Order: sequence, then structure tokens, then C-alpha cells
Amino acid sequence: MANTSEDVPDDEFRIKLAMYERRIGIYEEVREIFGTALNNHKIADLIAFKKATEEAGSLFGEDIPTYINEIFDRGVKYCTGREAYDRGGMGQPALDEMHAHERWLADQVPIAKEKFKKYIDADI
Repeated sequence: MANTSEDVPDDEFRIKLAMYERRIGIYEEVREIFGTALNNHKIADLIAFKKATEEAGSLFGEDIPTYINEIFDRGVKYCTGREAYDRGGMGQPALDEMHAHERWLADQVPIAKEKFKKYIDADI
């Protein structure tokens, strides 16, 4: 059955909706990782986050994949530092660095919302 001109708006809507849903899914992963990393301190959670957001490069401009990479990198540094801290093997400079990454992650929820806004405030 051939598409008619009446089908085109429905097809466009379905495509826009699917894109929106995929973008929202990545945004939710981003929001969730801040609490997960800060509460669990596990690099495995960050690896799962990286896998769950690997599609970002095809759904967003370059700013979002770059941001996701920064979240991952800082999260790994925080979790690695936290593991060292929990073992008691950390000097003051390393402790200061761990706290800087912790503060950065904790401050990201409103920043992430603003970064994703132009992609998730869609006119679908």
C-alpha cells in the first residue's frame, strides 16, 4: 500500500515522537547518574551510564555527547577517589580533588536541564 499525502503528517509526527522519546531517555539517564554516582560510588554504574547514553551522538548536537563524556570522566575520578578515601589511602590534594568532582556532580541537575532544554522542548 502506497503512502498518501495524508499519511505524511502522521509519519512525520511518529518520527518526531520517537526522536523525542529517545532524547528524553538519555536526559533521564543523565539526571539519574548524578545521584547514583554520588550514592553508590561504583564505576560499574558509570560504565552502564556510558552504554545507556552511547546513542547521544546521533540524537543531539556535539554539545551533549561532550557533556556526557565530561560527566563520565568526572564520575570516574570521583568514584576512584572515593574508593581510595574509603580505604584510608588519600592525601589532602587528592581529597580536595575528589571533593571538587563531588561538588561538580552535585551541581549538575539544573545545568543538565538547561543543556538539554533545546532538545527536549520539542514541538512534536
